[in-house]
Amino acid sequence: MRVSYFLRTQSPTGKQGGVQATGSPSTTKMDSSDMDFRFMALNDLIIGIQSGTLTQKVLTCKLVQKAVRLLQDVNGEVQSLAVNAVSALFPVVVEGQHASIVEAVVAGMLCTDNERYKSVSVLALKSLVATTPPDNTGLISVLANYSIPTLIDSVNNDDSSIQIECCEILGDMVSRFGENLLPFHPNIVKCMFRALNGPQSSLRKRAVQMVMNFLSFEDTYASLLGFVKDRFEKVLNQAGLGMQSGQAQPSQQAEELTISYFKIALQCLVSLARNAECLASQASDLLCNGLLLHLLDSNINETIMPHLKRELGDFCLADAANELRELGLQCLDNLLRARQRTATQSSHLSRLLDTNFQKIAYVLAALVSYDPNCVPTSTAEMLTGSGDDDNSKDADKSMDYEDEGEEDDDIDVDDDEEEEEDDDTSWKVRRTAAKVMETCVQAYQEKLGHFYAYFAPVLISRLSEDRNEAARLEIFNCLNAMVRATTLKNPNSLTIRLGQQSSQSMLLRLLPGIFHNIQPFISTSSSKRSRSRMNSLCVKTTTASHQAVLALIRALAVALSGHLTTYLPTIVQMVKDDFSESSTPNSVKIDLIKLLHLIIETHEYDSYKELADTLNEITQSAILDPFYRVCYEGMDLAQILVQRKPLEHLTSMVPLFPALLNQLKVVKCDRDLKEKAMATVSTFIEQLGQDLTPECLQATLDQFTSFLDFETTRISAIRSLSIIFASPLSIRTCPVSRDLMKMLLKLMQSSNYDLRVAAIHCVTVICSQFPRDFILNGDKNVEVVLPLLPELLADPNSAVVQEALELAASVLKQCSRCDVVQQAMVADFYTTERFLQPVIALTHSQPHRTAQLTALLHLMQSIGMYRPETHMLSVKFMLEKVLGQLDDCTSVELSEKFLQIKGNLPNLARACAELILQLPRYGQLDSIDSTLEDMVDELKKKTTSYARRYVYIIIFGDVGYRIDISHRGDVFDVLMDHVVMNKSILPEAEQQTVPVVEDPKSSSSPVSPPSSTTATNSANSNNGFSDLRPLAAASLGRLIAGEPSGTVHELLQFFHQEYDQTLVHFYLFQTLRQAIINLVEVRSAEHIYRNVEEVWAIMMSHADHPEEGTRNAVAECLGRVTLLQPPELVPRLHAELKSPKSASSNTIRCTLVTAFKYLLSVAASINYPDDENSMASVSDTVNFVDASVTTLNDRRELVQTLLQDSRFLDVLAYILDGDADVCRAALITFNTAAHYWPTLIRPLFNAPIGPDQKPLVEEVYQCTTVRHELIREVQMGPFKVHFDDGVELRKTAYECMSTLLENYTDRLSMEAFLGPLIQGLKDNNHVKLAVCHILRRVILLAPIDVANKMPELSQALMTILQLQPKGDLVKRESEKLEEVKSCTLTVIAEFPKIPDIRKNQSYCELMRVIRSDKGLTSLWVDVVGSESSLMKV
Repeated sequence: MRVSYFLRTQSPTGKQGGVQATGSPSTTKMDSSDMDFRFMALNDLIIGIQSGTLTQKVLTCKLVQKAVRLLQDVNGEVQSLAVNAVSALFPVVVEGQHASIVEAVVAGMLCTDNERYKSVSVLALKSLVATTPPDNTGLISVLANYSIPTLIDSVNNDDSSIQIECCEILGDMVSRFGENLLPFHPNIVKCMFRALNGPQSSLRKRAVQMVMNFLSFEDTYASLLGFVKDRFEKVLNQAGLGMQSGQAQPSQQAEELTISYFKIALQCLVSLARNAECLASQASDLLCNGLLLHLLDSNINETIMPHLKRELGDFCLADAANELRELGLQCLDNLLRARQRTATQSSHLSRLLDTNFQKIAYVLAALVSYDPNCVPTSTAEMLTGSGDDDNSKDADKSMDYEDEGEEDDDIDVDDDEEEEEDDDTSWKVRRTAAKVMETCVQAYQEKLGHFYAYFAPVLISRLSEDRNEAARLEIFNCLNAMVRATTLKNPNSLTIRLGQQSSQSMLLRLLPGIFHNIQPFISTSSSKRSRSRMNSLCVKTTTASHQAVLALIRALAVALSGHLTTYLPTIVQMVKDDFSESSTPNSVKIDLIKLLHLIIETHEYDSYKELADTLNEITQSAILDPFYRVCYEGMDLAQILVQRKPLEHLTSMVPLFPALLNQLKVVKCDRDLKEKAMATVSTFIEQLGQDLTPECLQATLDQFTSFLDFETTRISAIRSLSIIFASPLSIRTCPVSRDLMKMLLKLMQSSNYDLRVAAIHCVTVICSQFPRDFILNGDKNVEVVLPLLPELLADPNSAVVQEALELAASVLKQCSRCDVVQQAMVADFYTTERFLQPVIALTHSQPHRTAQLTALLHLMQSIGMYRPETHMLSVKFMLEKVLGQLDDCTSVELSEKFLQIKGNLPNLARACAELILQLPRYGQLDSIDSTLEDMVDELKKKTTSYARRYVYIIIFGDVGYRIDISHRGDVFDVLMDHVVMNKSILPEAEQQTVPVVEDPKSSSSPVSPPSSTTATNSANSNNGFSDLRPLAAASLGRLIAGEPSGTVHELLQFFHQEYDQTLVHFYLFQTLRQAIINLVEVRSAEHIYRNVEEVWAIMMSHADHPEEGTRNAVAECLGRVTLLQPPELVPRLHAELKSPKSASSNTIRCTLVTAFKYLLSVAASINYPDDENSMASVSDTVNFVDASVTTLNDRRELVQTLLQDSRFLDVLAYILDGDADVCRAALITFNTAAHYWPTLIRPLFNAPIGPDQKPLVEEVYQCTTVRHELIREVQMGPFKVHFDDGVELRKTAYECMSTLLENYTDRLSMEAFLGPLIQGLKDNNHVKLAVCHILRRVILLAPIDVANKMPELSQALMTILQLQPKGDLVKRESEKLEEVKSCTLTVIAEFPKIPDIRKNQSYCELMRVIRSDKGLTSLWVDVVGSESSLMKV
């Protein structure tokens, strides 16, 4: 055993040797004849460098020379360590020693008399390259200057024994150091081309790998592409095929065309295809004709291969042809993978692939079935013939072509065995074709229907025909990809899709063929085999194929949720057989159980009820499995089985309970497994407790109780007990253990929040379900619980507070039913200040969780239901306590104190409303009527505080929404008084400040009440009293929903009256809007529709209201009413828009066009059965709307109604309206439709409109131009100021363009799209910002068109950059200009993503301007983050 040299050697002074007191390491032992000394000296040197204890002073020239000399050591271990030492020394020695190290290593490579030293030197140089930091330009320069010339010479010397190694090192250096080697690139490239033509196949292979490192260098890329084109053309010309003109001309010198010659060209093409956009832009003919037409879509065995000579080491012609096909497919795969990232019609790559899509699909379908050993079948017959085929894929497997000799790690396939079985290599072509098919599916998911037509029949037929495991697995993967792409994000729309001509219906039709062809792989048993339909050889069932079948079936179960009923017996039998096989891996068992879980979850019980016994048997086997994860999944399956079974069939699940109980009793097991056992047992008892014996139940409860003694199982045990006790079918025959109750009451005081919450919840459940066991068991549980409640209600954890509120509500409710004495005790405690203080505090706070508010309302409900006449605890008592907190806010006007508590008042009002709703309806002193009457009387008083008004108005709405109080006309009237600002309820000061015409800007937000800031400003003007108006409108709308039969008509009568204030009608329409929303929510919208004539007349009479906010409210009401009956009311709304009255009024046209916008935005909030990811959705501003409240069955009905008779096109035609407001309204409507309703816009995309009959999209572009008639001149003192009223119109038009770019790229002509953007760069600063954001996306989506427009675009951008702020600009305008410049620079920073952009003169000039201006350069660094990109041009 070696001992460190520094430990073995002592200095003369007795100190440790090696690193002496002076810090200079000893070098004498490096020359020692003892190999161990030399080895340990090197080892300690490396450790010293790595630890940082050896500095540059210590690392002398002599030390370095000694270490380098040891590369020639006679001992291999020392030489190996010397390689590491030299690579460790290289970055840390002083500057002068770097060159000596490299020179010594390179000299060793050239040594001719010591082959071992030469090999070690090669390794040392590789190590130097690997350890040199890529950002250390000094080291890179030394390394390159002293090594690259020698490496190039060695590669060019065919007699050199290290030729291949030197080529590999050159490739590593170019890959690692990149642009730092630019001075050497010309010589390296020449060397690379020399190696590509070299005599050794290994050398050519290394040269091909080097090609990958030059993809980002345009000149080298062009040279490589010319090299490939030249070879392609020579081969094709030799074969008499040729390519189109414009290709590189072959050299005059005769050149021998061999298989390797053409293979090298294809390998380079595969590498070049990794920069797919550049390849597509420069070599489209090569790809279309050379690759697709002549290589992949023809029989090269007859066309090309006879003209290629074989060299030593080449395959036979048939195998070589297969290898060439495989390389061509790899190239195509790289192109398709790149298409996923640049999937637009404006890229060269997308144009190339989209144009040749049909040919690509045809070629892939032919090659995936290419099998010379099978009876030939024409591709056309395969594609057009019938077949029930198509399938799925779960694994997203990517293809790596860098080392095709190795199979994927997760595929247990031996190619040698396959080749022994098949004497050809056609399986490699089929395997690669299947991989490319998978990539094609991922790149063209919008063409899924084509794939089911082209690919699915071929793939399904090959499942049982292909004898090669690797090819078959790739076919399974491709089918998986197709099925996964077929899966809908919204499973509810599956039924509708299956009734249409869709990919889902095509997949359903292919199911019989799929299951027929996967039958041979259903079982992993080696004795079960299936004969191929087309040959006599057996198709072996292997583990990999079987797992692929599982993945396929799982994907089918997800994609066709609930539609595998016919095949469930086959699937279940497969699972059963696999579980009976002792050799089945645990991972497969887990996948099988998960598959069954998915099937049970997605299918109705009737579809598998005949298989119930088999499923129970499988579940029991899984639960008893010794592997913990299989057992876990088995219990999970048991849970879903018992939950999905109907009540009358649950008895069949009882035999599983003993196995579950055994798992529950296991002492030593995984914690997750123990928790799952508890959850499963509790679910079983919850579902079928009545079918279990009392003894069994008691034993189970005792087991759960024992778990409370252990900290790790307490929480799970308590949660499980809560489930058991909460079930109405479980353990009524078993009393609750007194020991259990004591433990739970103790745990309620635990410091662990989760444990405390679980214990409180369990006690609440026991109190609710077993009140006598809880209240009358002699342990005085109630007396123990009551003192704990105040502390729990004041807990900082909201979950604890929520459970404490539920417990308090349950205790009062159950004591009232069970025991008078306990009832009085609880009521007395609830009236104490100790209990009331935290409860009242909760009513005056905003709960952190909705569930906490619900629990608070439950407590109020329990208190309201408690009605002993002689006790203090009552609704009146609680109302006084709750509302008493508002006594501090005595001001009748809006005050700062009110603003501080405003956010808490809605929840306080809901608590009060819950109390009131527990009172009797009529005729008693304390009734709902009398309480509301008192509140109405208070509201009528002018001295009532502002805070109480606010709360009472909300209470009226909540109570009126829950019950019918329409007989209380005074409630309706007092709310309406607040809506119309009746002077009879206004304070004196308010009456003096109410304006005749209010500021229209205050009504621009028709829904939400004013914010605090707005309210403060309002308080200074009219004391904020008008802020109650939107609140009253909302409450009145809720009240109408409670009993709409009479109140709707009563509301409509107020529209016919005359008012002094302009905004009265605005709030009346807000009331109508809230009424419609709430009526739709309670499914009583027919009450609006019954009065539709009157409602419609009212809305149309106010469509030309002078106040903009009122017109907007009218438009929303029109849209919402129209949505109630679209087939009838959409034509009516359209007719109103086309009427003479509308033609004569700009405001009416604007209102009606806006109504269509609201129609679409509100309809988009409905969840229709046919919704899918292609359709956007938006939440309604007030409430969620269910589709069943309208007459629409799906989105298509509304779309068809709008498209019929060109109704919606007529609406959009108002984009051409002369009035700017109407034009902007039409643009907003267009944007709404384009965003949420693609199926509505696509048919109208290029529809002609207007007198010139220009396409709709072009007219949208036209709206971005400056309209000079909208620019007005205003005299402000001695100055004339110009105001552009068309800015908002143009910004809206650009928003429409942004939406088009996001959702309709495939329909846009980017050349036409860029024109308005370039003009927008010369517009207002606000417009420029919008244009810059759009341009950044256009550069990514349409690089070709941007490059074509670069002269105009760069000129506009340059003008912006050269703008200088004027001296009279205010600070805000100067900041806006700087923001525009920054945004412009972010656009310019995206230009390098355009291929060949650095050759564009306009771009270069633009970058020169930025570099020449210090201010712009500084701004560029701030925006882009680096100045280096400026220097690359």
